[in-house]
Amino acid sequence: MFNLKKLFQDAHSAIRSERAELEKVQARLAFLKNAPACRSDIETVFDEYDAAAQAEYSARMVRHITDIADYGRFNCSVARQTSCQPVSPVVHQIAAQHRDLSIVLVGLFPDLVRAARAKLLDTFDWSKSGPPMAERAKEIEQLEKTEVRLKAKIADFENELRSAIAG
Repeated sequence: MFNLKKLFQDAHSAIRSERAELEKVQARLAFLKNAPACRSDIETVFDEYDAAAQAEYSARMVRHITDIADYGRFNCSVARQTSCQPVSPVVHQIAAQHRDLSIVLVGLFPDLVRAARAKLLDTFDWSKSGPPMAERAKEIEQLEKTEVRLKAKIADFENELRSAIAG
């Protein structure tokens, strides 16, 4: 009887310990899966956007310069007019394509935009953000393996206990 009582106490203690560990793992997993992005991840996203915006702005400017040159050449040389037509239709087209102000600002003033954004990011409270996404993914993978292992261990303890009771 004493051995059975000790077996139950030991099994109960082990199960409680493993469940406590499992709860910690699950809490950390929940945090990692739901925590806000950290500053370095935000900066990386903006750096990627800035590079794309600068490339887009450069491509637009090349198109606009080509359009203006082609429009002017067409109106001056093909029509053989004594004075060239104004390029206002092309200018209006360019203005319409530049309505995405962020592309224009990043294209014209990349350093100024980055400095202003850094100053703005300095005002945020980053204390509740999670680790960088690359690290987060690795930790999540490890914790999910630990979670599976702990659940299996708890199930084994419970099955041993059931066997002891039945046997």
